[in-house]
Amino acid sequence: MKQNTNNPAKCANPKRLTILNGETPNSDAMLSAALAAHMAGRRISGFVGVCHDGLGKVSAIYIEES
Repeated sequence: MKQNTNNPAKCANPKRLTILNGETPNSDAMLSAALAAHMAGRRISGFVGVCHDGLGKVSAIYIEES
């Protein structure tokens, strides 16, 4: 992660997040949004409620306004 993050779920590795493929109907859309934002140089914010294998599991992503 380039941006500072908080770690309310107390995941072992707070610098990395995971989007589990196929776990939710919007998994593909979240990954696409994250990649598009990165390529466009835009910041994203998201929601991490639990950990998975020590990484924060992303359940929502928002591309921030410029």
